[in-house]
Amino acid sequence: YARADFFVATEEGEDGEIETDVEEGYLTLLTLPWGLQAKLGKFYANFGKINRIHRPERPYVNDPLFIKNFFGEEGRLSAPGISLSTLIPNPWDKYIELSMEILNGENETSFAGKDSDHPIYLTHLKNFFDLSDSSSLELGLTGASGFNDPEGNQRTTLEGLDLTYRWRPLGQGLYRSFLFQTEALFSQRDTESSNINSLGFYSFANYQLSRRLYLGGRLEYSEFPTSDKD
Repeated sequence: YARADFFVATEEGEDGEIETDVEEGYLTLLTLPWGLQAKLGKFYANFGKINRIHRPERPYVNDPLFIKNFFGEEGRLSAPGISLSTLIPNPWDKYIELSMEILNGENETSFAGKDSDHPIYLTHLKNFFDLSDSSSLELGLTGASGFNDPEGNQRTTLEGLDLTYRWRPLGQGLYRSFLFQTEALFSQRDTESSNINSLGFYSFANYQLSRRLYLGGRLEYSEFPTSDKD
């Protein structure tokens, strides 16, 4: 009926002591009415694709630029909150998931930070398609909105688009595969003097040559939430 997930990170601090941080800690309610699922606690927001993936699970070492520029040096939109998700029935019998989240507005890069009492509202639509027995396509759309000043007078709106293609041939899945993933983020930020419209994106391709050998590359570009000039 329910599941609890905790992701704990440890690292050595500047004074040599081991520091521990709960990156995520949340409760998922699995059997709500009308096919709903609810998530309560601190979690990575369902913004795009890469924001939900923990760093050790990523196929590259450093974070994409737009994640750091728009969500902070930790490369995350993460906060305490609540999330509701459900599968949308459709005549094509495809996997279409809609999730809606209300998060603490403590992100200091695109939103008001810890001084704000105003939440961030987020909606994510995920579509998954089987193209063949060995390939699939995932398409996601995200919208998020919140205030970027403690008084709640200036709003930031973010839109996200993510696309993931996977190929893994039957019978060769341990030795051959291909992944292509791309995301784009668009930001509209109100300020006292003007409106700032900025963007960022990355595209990543990764081909598996053998069981333990991969060849990959990433192309990216990013502006900043407070500047569309740099």
